[in-house]
Amino acid sequence: MSAENAADLIQRQLVAYNAKDIDAWLGTYASNAEQFALHGERLAQGHAEMRARMLARFAEPDLHCDESHRG
Repeated sequence: MSAENAADLIQRQLVAYNAKDIDAWLGTYASNAEQFALHGERLAQGHAEMRARMLARFAEPDLHCDESHRG
């Protein structure tokens, strides 16, 4: 993946995350993607498990991410 394509993907993830658009956010991941904790524990495997985790996260009223640290 080129740097330009990666930057576009990250931007789509950010927009979907801030809009709490679960389908658009999941659309940026492969259907068999996995999420891991910082120290290696698997948190979710596949879209169904990722959806469940993120819907709980998207319920947070002050959820917001910015790209201020992206180089």
